[in-house]
Amino acid sequence: MFDFWQQYKLNYLRKHNRLNLDAMRRFNLPKPMIQKEFLDIVKQEFNQSH
Repeated sequence: MFDFWQQYKLNYLRKHNRLNLDAMRRFNLPKPMIQKEFLDIVKQEFNQSH
C-alpha cells in the first residue's frame, strides 16, 4: 500500500485535473504508483469504448 502523502499528492493531481507523467514525477511518486494509475486510466477508457 502506498504512503498517505503519496496518496494525497495523487488525489491532489486528480482533483485539479493535472494527472500526467510529468506532474507525477515532479511530486516524486513511486514508479509502481505511476504505472498503476496509468493502467487504471487505460482500463477506464477501454471499458467506456465497449
